[in-house]
Amino acid sequence: MKNITKIIYSVFVLMFVVSFASSANASTLPNIYVTPTGITKNVSESFTVTVNVSSSNSKFYAVEGTLSFKNLNCESITVAGGLMPQTAPTCANPYFLVGIPNGTSIDTKVLEIKVSGIEAGDANINIDKIDIIGEGKSLSNNGTNGIYTIKSVSSTSGSYTGQYNVGSTVSKTAKVGRTVGSKSVEDTFSPKVKVLDSSNSGPKKLGENNPFVATAKDAFEGVSTFWLLILIIICLSTYITLRETYLYKRK
Repeated sequence: MKNITKIIYSVFVLMFVVSFASSANASTLPNIYVTPTGITKNVSESFTVTVNVSSSNSKFYAVEGTLSFKNLNCESITVAGGLMPQTAPTCANPYFLVGIPNGTSIDTKVLEIKVSGIEAGDANINIDKIDIIGEGKSLSNNGTNGIYTIKSVSSTSGSYTGQYNVGSTVSKTAKVGRTVGSKSVEDTFSPKVKVLDSSNSGPKKLGENNPFVATAKDAFEGVSTFWLLILIIICLSTYITLRETYLYKRK
């Protein structure tokens, strides 16, 4: 029993040490990332993000990768000033290979991207096939994607006038303008409006206008199978230890 337990715990300790060393090494490697991330925009609302390299004090001379867009319309991609694009990306072909003259060991903006949301829901700017290149060698393929929330906008427009009491239900006639062909038409209707106290805005959807929820979601999606294996080993070793202890006591 003792031998089996020692073997299991030795394997567990070895895997933990290797994992810790790998994590420490990864944290010191250069990383390419999109900023800002975790923000909320309306459908069809244009916004601009940048692709940057965090050098982690390593000198790099070029960066390579391919962009992809989920639920976002790519409007333009521009290489940052002072850099040397070997292959400049476009919305039709978002592959890029950009050189840094004389190299640099400071954080550097590489690309500027203008996009707009297509429909309500989650949206992403992903960077694949990453290669951050040092002097004659590859330094890192680490990258962090940009994640966004796209929300819909009400298409109904019009104006309402009148005095309302807080908490009261009233009916008022309103006119809403719309265009049919080349003519402007006014529709008249009588909506019932429930007027609420502005201090009580009601519940909000989880994650609405909250970048931290989106960031947490992206973090959990990146959990590796290594830690699942660690959990399985812990459960297995605990079961074997308890079982062997029980059998030993019975003897």
